[in-house]
Amino acid sequence: MIALDSNILARYLLNDSLAQADIAKMLLHGTEPCTAPITVLLELV
Repeated sequence: MIALDSNILARYLLNDSLAQADIAKMLLHGTEPCTAPITVLLELV
């Protein structure tokens, strides 16, 4: 299981750095399950 951090989620949502956004998309749309702790989600908001 992949533990996501706020940076990965921010790159995915903001798409501000194409190289990093592509990597984030591969992680989030891959076959490996992902999780994000509530603290990461709160930091992102």
